[in-house]
This record gives sequence, structure tokens and C-alpha cells, in this order.
Amino acid sequence: MGDNSPQPSAGEGKETVAEMMQHLPAAKELDRSTLDRNQRQPKTKLQREFTSRTDVAVLAKNYETRLEETVEFEAVTHRSNSVWKTVAMGVEAHGRLPLYYRLGEMVAYKGYITDVIVEPDPTSEKAEKFLDHVTEDDTFAESNDPLGKMAYIVRGGERIEEPFPQTELVKVTNDENIAEGYRYQPAHVYQRDGDFPNFP
Repeated sequence: MGDNSPQPSAGEGKETVAEMMQHLPAAKELDRSTLDRNQRQPKTKLQREFTSRTDVAVLAKNYETRLEETVEFEAVTHRSNSVWKTVAMGVEAHGRLPLYYRLGEMVAYKGYITDVIVEPDPTSEKAEKFLDHVTEDDTFAESNDPLGKMAYIVRGGERIEEPFPQTELVKVTNDENIAEGYRYQPAHVYQRDGDFPNFP
């Protein structure tokens, strides 16, 4: 008994090479976006803490002139020659991250990191926003790439009314207080009670 079902005519149901190539750019873009999402997934315990908890903060340092600018201006760009991957993930997860700034051993300023750009291309459209908030007196670019390895925008800068020793802050990595003489940055710490009442 013969099969009476309709049979495809020549070429029917087959994509030509040209038709298949039309889908290639979209497939590549999808693959790129998937890779980007995977790269942004928290992989370490610290990254998971910074993307899920709302009692964390960043401890960094800078020159007092730069810190005064965070109080004077609505938004200021600071740069680093290292990539703060965990911080970038935290900003992406929460929209911003609390920031403490120390002068020497004393924590004297605070604010929020609201925007981060990693491995920036200074000529890109995205980089323009960061370059717009570099202050006239900032000399970082005289001896470094204009935006360094990473740039971040600080908003809501304030002087801390009663500066306190950095040893009062507890590190997220090991639940131990910052040691005397600690110089590395960033340090990933817990907020003190009441320092960032409006976060997130």
C-alpha cells in the first residue's frame, strides 16, 4: 500500500546557505550575552555575600582633596589600576554600594558607588559619563590611562561627623576586624549600624 501523504517538493523544507547565514549574527549576539551573564554570576562566597546581603560596604582610600570633592560635587569619578570585580557585581545587584573612605587609619568619609565600568575604552559612549565626572584637579590621568583598569562614580559623599578607626570595621571574608596598619583596597566590610540607613 503506497504512502499517499504529501511529499516536499524539491528545495521545500531545506534552508539555503544564505538563509542560514541570516541567523548567524543573532546567534552570535545571543552567545555573547549568555557569556556576559555567566561571567557576572557570583562564583565565590564573597561575591555571593556582596550580591545578596544589604549590610555590606566597601572600604577604600584616596587623597583628602579627592574626598572633599565627593562632598562638594553631586557626582565624582574615581579610578583604580586594579579591577574590583566583587564591587562591580555588588553595584549591579543592588544598584549602588555603600562606601567608606579612610585617611590614614581613620575612616573619615562615606558615600555610595553608583556606577562602575571595568576595563573601559575611554573613547566609548559608555565611558563619556565617567569622564564627565572627573574633576579638574584630578591628576590620575597624567600618569595612567584616563579611566584606569576600573572607574566608579561616587555620589552622596559626606564627611563622617566623628571619624573612627578602621579597626572598628569587620571584614566579610573572615568576620575579623580590620587589622591595624591595613593598607590594601578595596576591603569588603560590614556596615556599622546607622551609617547607611537608606541602603539599599
